[in-house]
Amino acid sequence: MSITVDTPRLGAMVAALAEGEAAPLRQLLAGLGVDVEAVRGLPRWNAPAGGVAIPHQRGSTPDGRLSTDAVLDAALTAATPAPAGAALLGLYLRYECEEAWEISYHFDPIWQSLRGMERLWPAHRQRAPGDADRAVAEAVLCALRLLDQEISVENEQTCGAMVRHAAAARSAVRAAELAIDAAERIRPAHPEIGEYLTGQSRARHRYYAALAPAIDAAAQALRGTADSLPTGIEALLDAEADEELLEDNDRSELRAHRFSLQELATAVDRDWLTVDHAKIVYIYPFGLRGVDAHDAVDRVRAGAADWRLAGVPPDEVRDTLDLDDVWAGSDFLGRRFEGAALVLPELTMSDVDGGQLGTLAGELRFSKLGNHYLRLEAHVHEMDPHDLQFALFRAAPEHGTIRVTVADGPSWPRLSSLAVDLVHALPAWLAADGEQVAVSVRPGMYHVLLTVHDATLGAGPAAPRELRRPARTADELVAAVGGAVLLHPVLNAVGAIAEWSRYPQCAAEVIHGVGRRGDLVARTENTSLIVMLGTPSFLIGMHETIAEFVASLDGLFGAWFDELAAYHTQVMQMLDRLGGGTAGLGRLTADAQLLQQAQLRLHDFVAEARSVQGLIRSPALVASPLDASTLRRLLDAAGYARVEEDFAAKVAELLDDRLGTQLEALAARRQQEVDRVTAEQERRSRARMDTLLAVIAAAGVSGVVQVLQAGLNWGPREAEVAAGSIVGLAIAIGFMVWISVHRRRG
Repeated sequence: MSITVDTPRLGAMVAALAEGEAAPLRQLLAGLGVDVEAVRGLPRWNAPAGGVAIPHQRGSTPDGRLSTDAVLDAALTAATPAPAGAALLGLYLRYECEEAWEISYHFDPIWQSLRGMERLWPAHRQRAPGDADRAVAEAVLCALRLLDQEISVENEQTCGAMVRHAAAARSAVRAAELAIDAAERIRPAHPEIGEYLTGQSRARHRYYAALAPAIDAAAQALRGTADSLPTGIEALLDAEADEELLEDNDRSELRAHRFSLQELATAVDRDWLTVDHAKIVYIYPFGLRGVDAHDAVDRVRAGAADWRLAGVPPDEVRDTLDLDDVWAGSDFLGRRFEGAALVLPELTMSDVDGGQLGTLAGELRFSKLGNHYLRLEAHVHEMDPHDLQFALFRAAPEHGTIRVTVADGPSWPRLSSLAVDLVHALPAWLAADGEQVAVSVRPGMYHVLLTVHDATLGAGPAAPRELRRPARTADELVAAVGGAVLLHPVLNAVGAIAEWSRYPQCAAEVIHGVGRRGDLVARTENTSLIVMLGTPSFLIGMHETIAEFVASLDGLFGAWFDELAAYHTQVMQMLDRLGGGTAGLGRLTADAQLLQQAQLRLHDFVAEARSVQGLIRSPALVASPLDASTLRRLLDAAGYARVEEDFAAKVAELLDDRLGTQLEALAARRQQEVDRVTAEQERRSRARMDTLLAVIAAAGVSGVVQVLQAGLNWGPREAEVAAGSIVGLAIAIGFMVWISVHRRRG
């Protein structure tokens, strides 16, 4: 398609783009034949691409790359022959990638989109109308590389990799310099695009030129040298004041970084926390629907050795869970927390360049109570507060892109993606013939259990081991610099360098009365902490297993609420199919039976769920009253009562407002139909009776005539006249009866 892009139109489009408005550019590209909506969807985590719609990992799969290349190849084919067409397509892709970056931590699809453009450009380069069009397209590619590197900077920030973060920021400075040079070269031929790219790249250079020394200063401070902190703070302050190049959001980010550095500067002479040994357990709960929890456990025991979950074979299947004997309860029905486990091969975590971050031991635990979960365990050593924060944050779906691999098998960009993939693979293996098994899981459903076994305190960051003293109580840990990390939930974003330095002192609910003096058990929205430095390990294990049990209940709750939602959908669909106002008695009876059956199934489900709720609350679930007290306190801290209330409220709503109301309405309609049918039957009976009486009456008159004939000696003629009179009388009586019945029916 031939199209002319004149200078005024191009200038208007670029000016609109500079103000964040891409509609004119979208309209032009669509006129060239570009599928702008497909391009828009490429960097977005929740936009299906080529039929692939796996939000938590789309873009990290081969299918994601193939679909990206197909969309961009078609777009380049359509746009490149037009004047500056490839450059305009690149500007639009950059705009959409920036928009996606603003709202998502799923960086892989954004990276694939940016890198796909550069990968495919050489095959289309010679189709550009002239050298100036090729030059402007390649200047835009420099801007795409800069954006790619900017996202890498944030990825390293959300991974907590301080040294890599600083190096990425310096690479962004160099990428900005290259983008500025390329933009300046095209300004004579394409002044509108050249000026736009120059301004954008200069702003990014200003930002990262201030950020790089700030990150370096923070990294050096954590290594024990705080001399560079004033320099880093000054660089941030200077950039914050640059209102000509930097926008408000850029300056707000720099200010957040500065606040953290200033907090570090005030803390360099205080006691700092070092966690010398701790155990971290990442818990990803999930629920199963469509299969009984006992049956699920039996099927794992019987056949899970041959399963392949998302390409991962099990190392071992355990017929029992590895549990503390605190769970040797005495429920009168013999119920208790037990089940089976599918042991995974060792998991390896590495950064995007292959540097190893650690290993994890994993297993999928299936419980007869229904609180199933993926359990990933790691032991960590010599961790400062920064490393500890990101070890906890690693559970979150907002964590930066890393590589989680299983031996030589598949890889995932984060732990939450691994968890969701493994769980989503379960129904295919758990379902028996004819069963529809579903899972209740989401990436944000996680909990982190941290047990500190050994910790030391030393003056300033990175104090040598020989100069640190052993911590004796949890209070000492919490009071030290970085101690607030222990009592803070995992956040859903990383807003600044070393932002943990500004955490409040205590954001957790302390579980009192479960340990000894100097011990601490606490819980936040998504973490549990156990610090029992003077307690034997077997007692620590008892608290760990109870905290882990409580954390695993989220999957069970999720399955319950999903089941209620499924019942709601089923009932609404059923109501849409029910007979209308003209339905007969048989249809109304069948509809009422269907709803009654749904109501009974719901009652059975609710009864079973409430039975499990009662068992979880029961002191009989665990071995001793003290264990039950600890469990109760942790349940209260987890908001278990609120979940019970929400469940009861949704059940009441569904039964009363949906099933109950409709059953009452159907019963009333059915009774009306019964009354109508009964009245109709009565009218018909009366009509038959009236007709019969008329016949009897006619027959009675005939008998009278016969008596008169015999008594009066009537001849044949008189008899005929009498017979005719009788017939006429019968017809008249019958007609009168018919009229009467017809009027009553009307």
